[in-house]
Amino acid sequence: MKTIIYYQVSYRVIDGDTIELENGDIVRYIGINTPETDEFYGDIATSKNSDLVLNKTLRLEKDVSETDKYGRLLRYVYVGDIFVNAYYNPGLDQVYYSMEPVSGK
Repeated sequence: MKTIIYYQVSYRVIDGDTIELENGDIVRYIGINTPETDEFYGDIATSKNSDLVLNKTLRLEKDVSETDKYGRLLRYVYVGDIFVNAYYNPGLDQVYYSMEPVSGK
């Protein structure tokens, strides 16, 4: 069973698949791998993620792993009815990849 937690992202978007919550926790989206900010399309992925989640109330769902090997929380993320982990923006199919689960172990 998934655990549901609510947070507001008020601090920052790190890149296209990682955010920092107002309480300082770093969250990595499960099943998403976007380019890093210094890679091709990385700035677009970061900007789209920012447009989607920054300063919005999020619903976070935990799956089998609590954290990844870097200590980031692994979560399914929702903004209202939008499932961020599976978000697809036409023309950016090279930016958002999905949906293999990410295991921290």
